This record gives sequence, C-alpha cells and structure tokens, in this order.
Amino acid sequence: MANYFNRVDVALPGAATFFGKQSVEERAHALKLIDYVNTRGGHVKLMPLSAPARQDWWNLHAALSEALDLEKTNNANLLSLHKLASENNDPDLTNFLEEFYLREQVDEIQRLARMANHLFRMGASGLGEHLFDLELQKAA
Repeated sequence: MANYFNRVDVALPGAATFFGKQSVEERAHALKLIDYVNTRGGHVKLMPLSAPARQDWWNLHAALSEALDLEKTNNANLLSLHKLASENNDPDLTNFLEEFYLREQVDEIQRLARMANHLFRMGASGLGEHLFDLELQKAA
C-alpha cells in the first residue's frame, strides 16, 4: 500500500508514510512471534509470501477499509490461537498473546475504523482525500 500511494500518479505522501510505518510494525510483530517460538524451543516453518491480490486502490478510503479488514482477520487468528493455547493449558502463550498482541489489535482496529469513517465524512476522494493526506503527513 505504501508503494502505491508513493507513486507519482497517486501522490499521497502522508498515506505512503502511514502504510510504510504499518508495514514495519507488522513485520516487527511477526519477528516477535518467531522469537517467542524459538525461545520456547519450537521450530518456525516459514511459508512463501505471495503478492497481494490487489495492488491498486481507487482511493485512500478503499485502502483503509482493506487494511481494517486485514487487522480484523489478524485479530480473529490471534483469538483462535489464544483459545487453542487456553484449551491446551499453555498460560505462557496466552499471557504472551495478551501482553503483546490482543489489546494492540483492538486499538488498531478502532484507530483504522475511525480513520476510515473520518475520511468518508470528509469525502473519500478529491479535496477530502487531499486534506486527510495532509493530516497524515502532520502526524508522521
């Protein structure tokens, strides 16, 4: 998403910076989970990553909505893992997930939903999108 918004024909630098930071944060979450598995004596089996099915968005609102959906999916997967850990009497994993992931997921879902709603009210394209991008630049 960051690359898309950084394109010269899209030119939303605030969105590019925002999604770039999101990407770095998600990578850090993945590395933290890998470190946790290794600390517990597990073996991480990495799977190949494929390019996202969608690489162009009509507007920033569509990208924020897709990012929100992805966060909701991640949250559901983390909750499933938490449930599995609880069912298998693994308090260390449940505590790890609660401390480093679950609350943050809820906060991120709320933040993205508010951003998407705010942008929608401003106007999902045109001047509203430009003004919202300026807000993202200031927040960076």
